[in-house]
Amino acid sequence: PVFLSSSMNGTGAMSPLDTRIQSLRVSMDSLLSKYTDKHPEVRQIRGLIEELEAQKLVEYGEAIGAAASGGGLSSLSNSPVYQGMRSMLAEAEAKEAELEVRSAEYANRVEQLNKKVNNIPEIEAGLKQLDRDYEVISGQHQELLERRESARLSQDVEQNASDVTFRVIDPPFAPREPTEPNKPLLNSIAFAMGIFAGVGAGLVASLIYPIISDPRTLINISGLPLLGTVTARLRPGERRKEILGLVSFASCFFVLVVVFAGLSLGPILLSS
Repeated sequence: PVFLSSSMNGTGAMSPLDTRIQSLRVSMDSLLSKYTDKHPEVRQIRGLIEELEAQKLVEYGEAIGAAASGGGLSSLSNSPVYQGMRSMLAEAEAKEAELEVRSAEYANRVEQLNKKVNNIPEIEAGLKQLDRDYEVISGQHQELLERRESARLSQDVEQNASDVTFRVIDPPFAPREPTEPNKPLLNSIAFAMGIFAGVGAGLVASLIYPIISDPRTLINISGLPLLGTVTARLRPGERRKEILGLVSFASCFFVLVVVFAGLSLGPILLSS
């Protein structure tokens, strides 16, 4: 089937066939927005359009034949169908020129896009190189700033040091005796604790293993009447042993007092 565009006669009005074809095309466009090409109504309207186009071609052929037999080219030029075909031809040529311009523009765009696509890897590589260079330069710049700040501080210290005079007022020395702990007080506390510990140990032993030294204590502990007492008579060996124990205890106590006095008063006498 051949579809012809709508044409106008010499007065600017469309022919009846063109008007009907145009209305059918509008109806078909409306149906195509809802249905597919295989819908019965769409196929029916398309058939009608094809019939009208064929009828239009027949009328065009008849007009050409009548013009050839009767009035020649002058009658053909006055024919509405011929004028419609001429206008349709001019419209087609204008559309062709427009499409050629658009085709050239699209081809130019495609070429530019292809160039951009080909340049993208190069641009990315250049961007990465610039990033690396920037990081290196930034590190060097930061290092130079730190060096400049260090140099400025050194210069300020040198300038300030030239204006300040240092003088040693009290030279350092090693102390002759430690400041802590207080040895006399510590020795006194240790001596007192030793004496109290010995006395306390004797008291605890006497409480655990009591010794009866007089008759009254024996009566109180046993609760029985006392018939009499017997005086203890120590043998010479036992008396010597007892005296030796007392002398040993006194000697140990004396030695302890001498050692305490030596440790407490010795550093004081040496320092004086």
